[in-house]
Amino acid sequence: MKQDKLLEVSDLQVVYTSGHSTVHALNGVSFALRRGETLGLVGETGAGKTTTALSILRLLPDRTGHVRGGSIVFDGLPLLELSESEMQAIRGGRISMIFQDPMTALNPVIPVGKQIEEALFLHAAEDLSAAALGGRVDEILGLVGIPPERKKEYPHQFSGGMKQRVVIAMALACTPELLIADEPTTALDVTIQAQVLNMMADFKRRLDMSMIMITHDLGIVAKTCDRVAVMYSGEIVESGTFEDFFIRDRRHPYTAGLFGSIPGLTDDADRLQPIEGSLPDPTDLPAGCKFHPRCPHCTERCKSTPPAVYERGTHAVRCHLFEGEEGYCEQHCAG
Repeated sequence: MKQDKLLEVSDLQVVYTSGHSTVHALNGVSFALRRGETLGLVGETGAGKTTTALSILRLLPDRTGHVRGGSIVFDGLPLLELSESEMQAIRGGRISMIFQDPMTALNPVIPVGKQIEEALFLHAAEDLSAAALGGRVDEILGLVGIPPERKKEYPHQFSGGMKQRVVIAMALACTPELLIADEPTTALDVTIQAQVLNMMADFKRRLDMSMIMITHDLGIVAKTCDRVAVMYSGEIVESGTFEDFFIRDRRHPYTAGLFGSIPGLTDDADRLQPIEGSLPDPTDLPAGCKFHPRCPHCTERCKSTPPAVYERGTHAVRCHLFEGEEGYCEQHCAG
């Protein structure tokens, strides 16, 4: 029997080590993803969004990336405990990823059709003949708007937008249950961006996929996501439904800063409100709340005590401001 929760990440802790330095990339990340749901992971560069995605697929660098704690459960399977061969059967088949840069995600010396064919060969549910594989490649390229006769061409013969379509075709070739999209439209102009997002939404409906959308663009979040999780310094500081963020009241000071610094999402679009300062050094994180050096509401307690996570219905906030506030219930303390 299939579970309603397709993916559950609990207290995930990841570090990168290099020489005598230790980068604390993820510091207790927890979230769940239901079947057919799209979760938006947002935050500044360096917040830990891509590391979260790579951890789910177990693609962290072998020598420098280390999971120090926590668990990742996909459809009842503890991914961190599987053998590499068991993980290979899931990676690219049941879980696929659209990588951030299509320029580096494609092999420059192999025709794009062969790269899609390889994914099908490794992960297709049934054994396909050479003719059937070729036909399936033609079908997938057609679905993303690329003429099938171009399958013999190499990545350098495609524009940036067409490369992104090829990467999406590779990710969707085996009809995954979970698609992780890491900044899938960053390098695209606005016209192509809209086409790519509409195409992904159409595939999601058709295949009943779950999706994690990693992006800096809150407009994309508003267009595509059912739930939102805001990351800061390797933690989720606020999470909730689309309504919690875009219709009701987002609560964390960092989230308020993100929305205040985006044109068109403020009450006064002519005067943006930037977040002062920058992310803390991940090799030397501050005590207490990691956002306190930049927070306009910082207190002495914020500087020394990590905040708990307070929940009210679908909405969760990691901030001392909500201790004792009516309707918010303390769930657990930050590690």
